[in-house]
Amino acid sequence: MRIAVCDDQKESLEKLGEILTKMKRVEYIKKYCQIPPLLMDLEGSESFDVIVMDICWDTDRNGIDFASQIYELYPEIKIIYVTGYHENYCQEIFLSPSNLAGYVKKPVVPGILEANLEKIWRIRKEEERKKLTVIYKNKPLVLLHKDIRYIESRMHKALIHTKKGEFSCYEKLGNLQKRLEKNFLCCHKSYLVNMDEISRIEKYQLVLFDGTELPVSKNRYDEVRKCFFRYIGEGLYSYEMGNH
Repeated sequence: MRIAVCDDQKESLEKLGEILTKMKRVEYIKKYCQIPPLLMDLEGSESFDVIVMDICWDTDRNGIDFASQIYELYPEIKIIYVTGYHENYCQEIFLSPSNLAGYVKKPVVPGILEANLEKIWRIRKEEERKKLTVIYKNKPLVLLHKDIRYIESRMHKALIHTKKGEFSCYEKLGNLQKRLEKNFLCCHKSYLVNMDEISRIEKYQLVLFDGTELPVSKNRYDEVRKCFFRYIGEGLYSYEMGNH
C-alpha cells in the first residue's frame, strides 16, 4: 500500500516513517510536516491508499480538520489517526466526516499500527472483489457490482445497465459472469441480472424494481426461480442472524 505520513513534529514523523518501512503491506511512504504539500501532490500525480494523520498540530486546525478536508476531495483515501492526547480526541474523531479506518495512540506500538494496516488491506481486497473492470471507449472503466442492474448481449457487445447509465464493451456474458459475484444470474442466453434488482418473477420474465422486464428462457425458468428464491432465503437468514 502507498502511505502518506503527516505530523508537524519532525522527530515523530521520522519515527513513524521508520516503523512503517518495516511493514510487509507498505510499498511506498512519503512524509509531510505540512498539509499544503500533501494537497498539492494529490492534485498532481501522487496517490495514496492510506494517510497516517497526527491529530495535534501547532496550528489553528488539527488533524481531524485536515482529514475532513481530504475526505471532501479524495473520499477513497483511508485515514489512520495517531495521537499522544487520547483523552482529548477519542470522541471528537467521530464528529467530522472522514474515511476513518484506524486509531493509534502514541507512543506508537508497531504491532497495533500494523494491525490497522492489515485490516485496511483486507477491506481493500474485499472491495476489489466487488468491482468489475471493463474497457469502455478504449479506457478501463471500474463499476461497482451493486450499481449494475443487468447486462445484455447485443450485436457482439455487452451492454451494462447501471444505476448511473449504460456502458458497452466487447466481452462475452460468460466471461463477465465469472468476474461477478454470485448474485448475478443468467436468466437468458442474452441476459445477466443482479438478483438484488429483481422485484418479482412472472411467467418467463423477471420484473425489476424500476419496472424493467427481462426475458427468462423456457428451459431455464425452473432453475432461475430456484436460484432466486434460494438467494432471497439466504439473505433473510443472514438478516435474522444479524439481528439476534
